[in-house]
Amino acid sequence: MWGTTCGAIAAYKVRPFQKELERSYGIFRKQWMRYPIMAGAFSMAYYVGTQLPARLLRHTRKDGVTNDTYSSRYDLVGRFRLF
Repeated sequence: MWGTTCGAIAAYKVRPFQKELERSYGIFRKQWMRYPIMAGAFSMAYYVGTQLPARLLRHTRKDGVTNDTYSSRYDLVGRFRLF
Protein backbone atom coordinates (compact mmCIF):
# COMPACT_ATOMS: atom_id res chain seq x y z
CA MET A 1 0.00 0.00 0.00
CA TRP A 2 2.85 2.36 0.83
CA GLY A 3 4.52 1.78 -2.54
CA THR A 4 1.28 2.43 -4.40
CA THR A 5 0.77 5.67 -2.49
CA CYS A 6 4.30 6.83 -3.28
CA GLY A 7 3.81 5.96 -6.94
CA ALA A 8 0.51 7.82 -7.16
CA ILE A 9 1.99 10.93 -5.56
CA ALA A 10 4.97 10.85 -7.92
CA ALA A 11 2.71 10.47 -10.97
CA TYR A 12 0.63 13.41 -9.72
CA LYS A 13 3.73 15.57 -9.19
CA VAL A 14 5.18 14.74 -12.62
CA ARG A 15 2.10 16.00 -14.45
CA PRO A 16 3.04 19.75 -14.33
CA PHE A 17 6.50 18.97 -15.70
CA GLN A 18 4.92 16.94 -18.45
CA LYS A 19 2.61 19.84 -19.34
CA GLU A 20 5.64 22.13 -19.59
CA LEU A 21 7.39 19.64 -21.86
CA GLU A 22 4.28 19.46 -24.05
CA ARG A 23 4.47 23.20 -24.61
CA SER A 24 8.16 23.07 -25.55
CA TYR A 25 8.70 19.88 -27.57
CA GLY A 26 6.54 18.35 -30.26
CA ILE A 27 7.09 14.71 -29.34
CA PHE A 28 5.63 15.22 -25.89
CA ARG A 29 2.39 16.43 -27.48
CA LYS A 30 1.74 12.96 -28.83
CA GLN A 31 -1.01 11.09 -27.02
CA TRP A 32 1.03 7.88 -26.61
CA MET A 33 3.91 9.76 -24.96
CA ARG A 34 1.89 10.59 -21.85
CA TYR A 35 1.75 7.01 -20.65
CA PRO A 36 5.47 6.11 -20.55
CA ILE A 37 6.33 9.24 -18.57
CA MET A 38 3.60 8.66 -16.00
CA ALA A 39 4.33 4.93 -15.83
CA GLY A 40 8.03 5.58 -15.38
CA ALA A 41 7.43 8.03 -12.54
CA PHE A 42 4.98 5.65 -10.88
CA SER A 43 7.24 2.61 -11.19
CA MET A 44 10.33 4.37 -9.88
CA ALA A 45 8.47 5.79 -6.88
CA TYR A 46 6.79 2.43 -6.26
CA TYR A 47 10.14 0.69 -6.19
CA VAL A 48 11.65 3.25 -3.82
CA GLY A 49 8.51 3.19 -1.68
CA THR A 50 8.69 -0.56 -1.23
CA GLN A 51 12.44 -0.76 -0.69
CA LEU A 52 13.04 2.24 1.56
CA PRO A 53 11.02 1.24 4.65
CA ALA A 54 12.42 -2.26 4.71
CA ARG A 55 15.98 -1.03 4.41
CA LEU A 56 15.66 1.83 6.90
CA LEU A 57 13.76 -0.10 9.54
CA ARG A 58 16.28 -2.93 9.39
CA HIS A 59 19.09 -0.51 10.26
CA THR A 60 17.45 0.49 13.53
CA ARG A 61 17.63 -3.03 14.93
CA LYS A 62 20.53 -4.47 16.89
CA ASP A 63 21.82 -6.32 13.83
CA GLY A 64 22.95 -3.12 12.15
CA VAL A 65 24.01 -3.17 8.53
CA THR A 66 24.74 -6.61 7.17
CA ASN A 67 25.31 -7.80 3.63
CA ASP A 68 21.79 -9.22 3.46
CA THR A 69 20.26 -5.94 4.58
CA TYR A 70 22.33 -3.84 2.22
CA SER A 71 21.61 -6.03 -0.79
CA SER A 72 17.90 -6.35 0.13
CA ARG A 73 18.05 -10.10 0.74
CA TYR A 74 16.83 -10.10 4.30
CA ASP A 75 14.18 -12.79 3.96
CA LEU A 76 12.74 -15.18 1.41
CA VAL A 77 9.48 -13.26 1.03
CA GLY A 78 11.37 -10.00 0.53
CA ARG A 79 13.10 -11.39 -2.53
CA PHE A 80 9.79 -11.96 -4.28
CA ARG A 81 7.87 -8.99 -2.89
CA LEU A 82 7.89 -7.00 -6.10
CA PHE A 83 6.77 -9.98 -8.17
